[in-house]
Amino acid sequence: MKYGTSMQTYGTVVPGSGRIRNIKTLSKPAKQRLKWMDHYRKHNNARLTCRHFDLSPDVFYRWKNRYNPYDLSTLEDDTAGRKPKQVRTPETSPELTGRIKALREKYPRWGKKKLHAILEKEGFRTSESTIGRTLNRLRQSGRLEEPAVVTARLAGKKRRSVSKRPHAERRDWEYGVENPGDLVQLDTLHIYTEDREKRYQFTAEDYISKHIARAAASRITSSAACRILDAIERQMPSPVNVIQVDGGSEWMQVFEKACAQAGIRLMVLPPKREQDNTYNSVRPHEALGMLTPEEYHESISNKPAPMCT
Repeated sequence: MKYGTSMQTYGTVVPGSGRIRNIKTLSKPAKQRLKWMDHYRKHNNARLTCRHFDLSPDVFYRWKNRYNPYDLSTLEDDTAGRKPKQVRTPETSPELTGRIKALREKYPRWGKKKLHAILEKEGFRTSESTIGRTLNRLRQSGRLEEPAVVTARLAGKKRRSVSKRPHAERRDWEYGVENPGDLVQLDTLHIYTEDREKRYQFTAEDYISKHIARAAASRITSSAACRILDAIERQMPSPVNVIQVDGGSEWMQVFEKACAQAGIRLMVLPPKREQDNTYNSVRPHEALGMLTPEEYHESISNKPAPMCT
């Protein structure tokens, strides 16, 4: 007798086992309906099966007539058959849809709340939810042109800066700043000594605590900019999580590598664009009651000054 050799079988021991082996995973409702069919096959009594599972005869016979023992997917719900024959059509007018599309493509970073404020000023009667649904329909149909940074944000992806920098990334406007050290902003100032010699001052300011750290250098290079990191460590009371800089060359190469080694996230502000000029005159601000800064300034300027008593 040989031990350890493979055993070969011909046919099947249990009738139908080959079909059972090829059965795909059934949903929970389909497994329950399969129990109905097994109970009926065992007792051959529809009334007994209905009483046992507390079923109505209409429900049982509907699934019994659909049931194919060689295709258990017949016990699955027919989702296509549940779709209503008359689907509700959107009631948004073509004029409003076109205006929402135009505004979104002009200001791709603006959400439905800001677009709603603009549309109300233009005389459109709509709601924020209607604008959101319209944007989704336009996006799903491929009629809405949005830049890559917006589509990446909607997909939940982190977009790196345009240039292939190893550590720096574009400013994440959804990043929450709550505690000291969450965001430290850096800037470079050109100063002159009493001897009229040019110097460069690297300034760091904590966005929350307003603590300031400074360092100076005779050259504006990425190596010289690393001095501000030492100044931050000495002068800032809280550890730094994120540093925000502009696109200056002094914040690249050696400085970027130093931030990576220190475990500090480096965010780069995007270059100024023509669309950014709408900040004061077009873009509504939630903190100002969905008014633009110019509108808010005009509203408080027209109010009479309080009388002193």
